[in-house]
Amino acid sequence: MNDFALSCKQLTVGYDGTPLLKDLNFSLPRGAILCLIGPNGAGKTTIIKTLISQIKPIEGTVYLSGSKLSELKSQERARELSIVLTRPVQTELMNCYEVVATARHPYTGRFGVLNLEDEAAVAAALQEVGVSHLAKRDFRLCSDGEKQRVMLARALCQDASVMILDEPTSHLDLRHKLDFLGIVQKLARRGITIVMSLHELELAVRIADLIACVKGDSLTRLGSPAEIFADGYAASLYDLPRPEAFDANSFPELPRSSGEPTHFVLAGAGGASHLMRALQRADVAFNCGILADNEADFAVATALATEVIWTRPRQVPNAREVARAKSLLSQAENVLFSTAEEELCNLGEAWQELISEAKRLNKPIQMAEEYLHYGI
Repeated sequence: MNDFALSCKQLTVGYDGTPLLKDLNFSLPRGAILCLIGPNGAGKTTIIKTLISQIKPIEGTVYLSGSKLSELKSQERARELSIVLTRPVQTELMNCYEVVATARHPYTGRFGVLNLEDEAAVAAALQEVGVSHLAKRDFRLCSDGEKQRVMLARALCQDASVMILDEPTSHLDLRHKLDFLGIVQKLARRGITIVMSLHELELAVRIADLIACVKGDSLTRLGSPAEIFADGYAASLYDLPRPEAFDANSFPELPRSSGEPTHFVLAGAGGASHLMRALQRADVAFNCGILADNEADFAVATALATEVIWTRPRQVPNAREVARAKSLLSQAENVLFSTAEEELCNLGEAWQELISEAKRLNKPIQMAEEYLHYGI
């Protein structure tokens, strides 16, 4: 149990002794992001309320860093678990600095006086979330997007290992959704474990390491985005009449990974989007090719890859494009296939040449299961 930041074992949740969801089981390592998705009323918020001790489990156990949540004192729990709810807290005559500073109460003495270390933590959280300029502003006068970022700074300032967010993007516009989740992703890369409920599937497919589908009286599916969205299951989760009604690509991507590319994604036969998003979540920089510019994967590649080798639809890649792809491939530590080798070979001589080149250079070639399927 100590290897996981958060675990649920045989957890049954509900109200007044009446079960709503039964036998919930999952364990999250440090730095993982779990998204809860499902129709309205399915029980996502009930799970959240149980994880933050607003309601008690009917059966089963929640563990925080190996300790039973029910046995932790409130101050101990606050040092392990921070919360960002759908609606920000209501305040009276508090500026944003003071709102964030309330997160330090688990560390202060009985009088709640901040010391220099606490003040430094508040300032650092405001800066990391990008709201230092709001420190002296009345919290009530902030926009919804600003309030959510201040509340995220407050959760960060709490210095907990697990952060729970209940529909944090519900009241944000497109720009602020992306900004907010970009910050959340950075926190996860620092080792903070994230659990959040989301209505927007197009966001979950981008940011989640694991997705838990809530429907009926249980988690109907738990897995990586590649596993959840591969066969039209997400559409059936919401009883959509047509599986194709959900288009994961009709939404901007999160920021591409920085640094020198270490991987080359050999694409062209479809199926590369999940792989490229998994690399982005892992903060792995990569190059990609060869794609036609009318493919769905091309839009994802141009957003996330450092460089994309592409060609026009229904055109054979020319010598210059193949040579550039070979050059990028030769510089990569690993070559990742987005689909089966035979499918890539069927695309034509250019892909056969790239596969042969990778083998000639003894490059590790793999379908990248470790990226597509997140360990639970």
